[in-house]
Amino acid sequence: MGKSSLASYFKDYTEKKLKYVGVHIYNDGVHDIESLIRQIIEELLNNIQKESFFDHVFNAFKSHVESVNLFGTSLKFKPSENLLEHIKDNFASFLVDLVSEFDNKNGLIIIIDDINGLSDNVEFVNWYKSFADTLFTNYRGKSPIAMILAGYPEKLELMHKNNPSFTRIFSHINLKGLNNEEITDFFNKSFDKIDMNITKEAIDILVKYSSGLPNMMQEIGNGTFYMTNTNLVTYEDAIGGILYAGDEISKKYLQPLLDSSIRSPEYLGIFEKISNDALSNLDEDYYFRKEYLLYLQSC
Repeated sequence: MGKSSLASYFKDYTEKKLKYVGVHIYNDGVHDIESLIRQIIEELLNNIQKESFFDHVFNAFKSHVESVNLFGTSLKFKPSENLLEHIKDNFASFLVDLVSEFDNKNGLIIIIDDINGLSDNVEFVNWYKSFADTLFTNYRGKSPIAMILAGYPEKLELMHKNNPSFTRIFSHINLKGLNNEEITDFFNKSFDKIDMNITKEAIDILVKYSSGLPNMMQEIGNGTFYMTNTNLVTYEDAIGGILYAGDEISKKYLQPLLDSSIRSPEYLGIFEKISNDALSNLDEDYYFRKEYLLYLQSC
């Protein structure tokens, strides 16, 4: 389970348990506030089409909405510049008024996932801080509205640099790793769903190498499935799955980081210096190292 999966879990939980309206948008390519707001409202309108209060909410936007029929009705929100600017400048009160129309719902949760394109936007950081402060100061306890920004820690650090008070508006919660009983239950249920059995020895080794991390559990579970040729997962299958998962994890998470770091000017300068020193006293038997130096210089 990555950040997006965890965010989806929060949305599902609040919708089912707390009777909230949930909006989960993926905006990796969004770089401005106006596009973000348009995306949020459009997703909201599409999500509440079957709710009893839909018509009442829709009427406020109908002159700015287009309907597209493709395997069902999809709504496109196309506001005027003036309307979008007004919503942007009064986003907190806009959401509060919107939630007041949810006659059979208790609140609203909005998940913005990812924030990559917005994290280096100083205007967004200042706007979001102002929005959160207004919501907290003027409407706390009056209207249940939750916002989740999903992203990597370095993106939060970047936004903090753009506005040092930005991180103060968040509640910081450290999630502990899953315990062995929870991991065991995860693997048993996962394999049971696809009519596969698993030996205790296999479960024990999968639990050990999962380290309580959902991403590891998912990769190891997938790897073990690929390495198993019968409907019984053995210890040998589990070992094969762990090795398979290790390779996948290195490709997905480690290799991109290493590639970007090792090709940086700092590292290339170090490698060039090492190569120059090593080649200064070598004969023709080490010609291949000279070729390597030329390669580094061309990067």
